[in-house]
Formats: sequence, C-alpha cells, structure tokens
Amino acid sequence: MTWYHIGAFSFPASWVAIAASSFMTIVVLYLLKEKKIADLYSNALFLCFVVWKLSIVLFEFSISVSHPMSILYFNGGTKGFFLGIAVGMLYLLKKIRIDHEVDALGIAWVFQGASFELLVQALNGFDLIPMCVQLAGNALLVTFMIKAKKEKNHSFILQLQTLFLLFQGFIDSNKGALLTPSLFSYLLLYLLMLIFYWKRRSTE
Repeated sequence: MTWYHIGAFSFPASWVAIAASSFMTIVVLYLLKEKKIADLYSNALFLCFVVWKLSIVLFEFSISVSHPMSILYFNGGTKGFFLGIAVGMLYLLKKIRIDHEVDALGIAWVFQGASFELLVQALNGFDLIPMCVQLAGNALLVTFMIKAKKEKNHSFILQLQTLFLLFQGFIDSNKGALLTPSLFSYLLLYLLMLIFYWKRRSTE
C-alpha cells in the first residue's frame, strides 16, 4: 500500500481513492439530474466519515480519555469504518422512498465501488491487463444500469448490482483475497439495496 505525506500527516492511497471516488460519484449523480440523491448520498458519506473518525472513543475508550487529542489524529479503524457504513445505510433507508431514487442509489454505490477499485490500483501501481479488464467490465455495468434506469427496469438494475459483486469477488480472488474490506462494504450496500427492493415488492 502506497502512503502519501503532507507535512506530519501521513495517509494511505486508499483514503485518496475513497475521497476521489466519492466526489466523482456525486458529480455523476448531478449529471444524471438526481440532485436529491446526490445530497442524500453526500450526507451519508459525511455521517460515515464522522462515525469512523469518532468511533475511536468507542473502540479505544481508555486512550481517548487519557489522550483526548488522539481523536484528531486517529480513527476507529476497520471496525469504525463498517460502523460508519451502517449508520450511513440507516440514514439512506430512512430518507429514500421513491423508485427512481432507489435505482439512482444503486448506480451510485456501484459507480463508487468501480471507480474506487480502479483508483486504488492506479495509485498503488498496477498490472495493465487486469486493470483494463476491470475498467471494461465495470464501465459496461454502469452503462447498462443507467440505461435500465431510464427504462425503469428496476429488477435488471438489481441483477447488475449482483453481477458487480460477483465480478469484484472474482477480481479479488485472482489476487488471493477472499473477502477484502472493500468487498465486505459492497456486500453491506447490496444488503441495503435488497431491503429497498423487498420494501418495493411488498407495497406492489
């Protein structure tokens, strides 16, 4: 993992990839004229960040009490990150109600996941062929999802999200990793989408 330095502050390439992919996703949502989802998605990302940052108090309480300034420099790690995702998911579950908003959210998380994976590879050094395969596969998935959204083909959008999970799992397995933190994050977001689609079916 490549690390970057700004003064005394050091951070991994994955942080850069998360920030950049988040920004790109919000831009795409605005381009798709999904301003409400862009705002809600931004809020969910902010909640995730705040919970991740402050969760050190929960997971390292004694250190936080004895060294309060540690909250500024440290975070809740992987556990805090997943807790932040869970809080963001609950926020979206409460706020999103309309079918096209659910479809836009599906496009958002798949696009962010796809762009994150590509950025991580680019920032850490990459093998050209695997990266081209991932770029082509994810570009097709996102393109088909946008087309399906225009056609209001809700079930196909969910199927494409399933395909993204399988595709990313295949890519990770070829690297010798069975369940990476990023793939587990995608599984959580996919679970959120299943809840949305279950709620939709129950009201039809």
